[in-house]
Amino acid sequence: MSDVQAYFHCRHCLQSGAQDDLQIGAIDPETLCVECASCGSEVGRFTLKNPLPPMNCADCGKPLGPGHKH
Repeated sequence: MSDVQAYFHCRHCLQSGAQDDLQIGAIDPETLCVECASCGSEVGRFTLKNPLPPMNCADCGKPLGPGHKH
């Protein structure tokens, strides 16, 4: 299997000349979402071939999942 590199930009920020700030997060164990922290736009959503394993929060040690907040 080869590595995949992709470069994304927020269309809204790109068109307006603003600096984008993309962040990636998991919506659920099978879906990643790329959002722009600068303007709040969703840039893309990706379904994973294999779900993410259960993970714990690096700050509090509790399982990550829906509703996990600090």
